[in-house]
Amino acid sequence: MGPTLPAPEPRGTLMNWFCTPLRRELPWFGLQTLLLVVLLHANAPELWFWFLLLLLLLAWRGINCWWQAKQEEG
Repeated sequence: MGPTLPAPEPRGTLMNWFCTPLRRELPWFGLQTLLLVVLLHANAPELWFWFLLLLLLLAWRGINCWWQAKQEEG
């Protein structure tokens, strides 16, 4: 037999939505989107600063996710 699906959650469990991984990532996604919009509207001297800031944020998030996954495994 194939894998079984988890039982559906009862209605009215709004608090479960607040604990989902997507909900935890929404502030970071908003910040990255805001930095991308600023980057697209920046003039030449500011462009490199905002671009490096966006890359630094993405690198930090990638390292953080990798580190958390490593901690959960071992």
